[in-house]
Amino acid sequence: MGEERRSLKELLGSQQCQTQHHTTHHHTRDNKTLDLFDANTKEAYHSLPLPPLGRADHNLVHLQPVYKPLVQRQPAVTRTVKKWSEEAQEALKDCFNTILWDVFSDTHGEDIDNLTNCITDYINFCVENTVPTRTVRSFPNSKPWITPDIKALLKEKKRAFVSGDKEELKTVQRELRRKIRQEKDNYRRQMENQLQELNSYRPVALTSHLMKTLERLILAHLHPLVSSFMDSLQFAYQPSIGVDDAVIYLLHTSLTHLEKAGSTVRIMFFDFSSAFNTIQPRLLGDKLEVAGVDHHLTTWILDYLTQRPQFVRVKGSESSDDSAAVGLITDGDDTEYRGLIQDFVDWSLRNNLQINAGKTKELVVDFRRRNNPPPAAVNILGTDVDVVESYKYLGVHLNNNLDWTHNTDTLVKKGNSRLFLLRRLRSFGVQGPLLRTFYDSVVGSAIFYGFVCWSSSITDRDRKRMDRLVRRASSVLGCPLDSVEVVGNGRMMAKLSSMLNNMSHPLQDTLTALGSSFSERLLHPRCVKERYRRSFLLAAVRLHNKHNTR
Repeated sequence: MGEERRSLKELLGSQQCQTQHHTTHHHTRDNKTLDLFDANTKEAYHSLPLPPLGRADHNLVHLQPVYKPLVQRQPAVTRTVKKWSEEAQEALKDCFNTILWDVFSDTHGEDIDNLTNCITDYINFCVENTVPTRTVRSFPNSKPWITPDIKALLKEKKRAFVSGDKEELKTVQRELRRKIRQEKDNYRRQMENQLQELNSYRPVALTSHLMKTLERLILAHLHPLVSSFMDSLQFAYQPSIGVDDAVIYLLHTSLTHLEKAGSTVRIMFFDFSSAFNTIQPRLLGDKLEVAGVDHHLTTWILDYLTQRPQFVRVKGSESSDDSAAVGLITDGDDTEYRGLIQDFVDWSLRNNLQINAGKTKELVVDFRRRNNPPPAAVNILGTDVDVVESYKYLGVHLNNNLDWTHNTDTLVKKGNSRLFLLRRLRSFGVQGPLLRTFYDSVVGSAIFYGFVCWSSSITDRDRKRMDRLVRRASSVLGCPLDSVEVVGNGRMMAKLSSMLNNMSHPLQDTLTALGSSFSERLLHPRCVKERYRRSFLLAAVRLHNKHNTR
């Protein structure tokens, strides 16, 4: 026992020797030093005296580490900005009113590109000569509401603290608190005004508004001509059909086939390298002529695609057009599935589409109880396609169990990160309808993405996780939000109604066959396995019949 006490004493003594005691040399209350700081590293900090925080009776002692943080090591950025004012705007208007714009058109004639560049350069020249500029220094840790007035008050506070005049220090502190509240409020109103001026919360600026309008005009003429040549399973660029319908159809086809004994499903997700850059206008022209498009319109489209100076440039990851092939395998016979894959590869090569076999993935769904060997890999262009357990298809995470746990994990993680933005926005004083709009467009759109595909088939545990996320968002907003079940039922009814009213929907025949000749109710599809009973179609039919019964 004596040796144990001696070893413990020696251990404590050695740890005390490792701890360096740093006594502050600054008065923290009147002329007394009441605080002591201990650190285990010698000369790791140096102290600086500061004024008291708020109405505290103790002065602050700022213990600053010798190590300089990365934010402080970054240099200040000096920028030159335009100082816009009413006088500058009036001066710029007068400058534009005195310009003879006909001179530009007379010089360039019908050369629209050179005319646009010339006018743009001259407008920039007028702005540079009319609007005054000023140099601004911004620091990495600068707050957006810090203004020159606040900086002047901070300097005044330090001067009053150094002088020792307590009354003047209190006066400056009150004025500083008032000014900070005022500037924060101004910054909040500025953010609200900027958000209210936006018509869309998804800024897509790759194409000008004039070109988007022109594309819609051409589409109105092309769509009736080529609609009969379009694949019945094409979900893109179809009215009232989108991502949700593609995922619902894929899952419905897979679950219906898995009802049969000894059945499996293999899904091939293709990836194309720079799909938009490899399109050949000549091939498109041949297809338009076969579709019966007017020759002059076809010539104009080809001229637009070949003579334009801009091209689509893909940065980062390669692009993909989200094509998928579903193979319904019975008793291990995948001959038809492999033939379908080869036909699609041959069609891609004929149309100059480059399949990226390394990024093409396959998902195998096999619920058979007996141990079966894994299927042989599919070879595309000399490369065996990897079989994965999960894949992100059209923004929705699918796995080989056809459950939604992985998808829920991703949505909860994304929702929590975006809730942080919602809390930060509320800390700036934003509230009411504007905060709710931010939730709907940024937070709600993320956590409820593809909701009709998985709302009816998630587990109770995952549903509770989503409900907790919604309740946290509700507490931030200060108003109640609908639960996951309520939102899911509403969207399922809306999607089912859209399917019933759309004659070109791929599931239209399936829904028509479920119609009852005696009432407006829909007949329940026959199903055996529990996983199919939780599908969208079954849940939507039950909900539809429940509402019609009422």
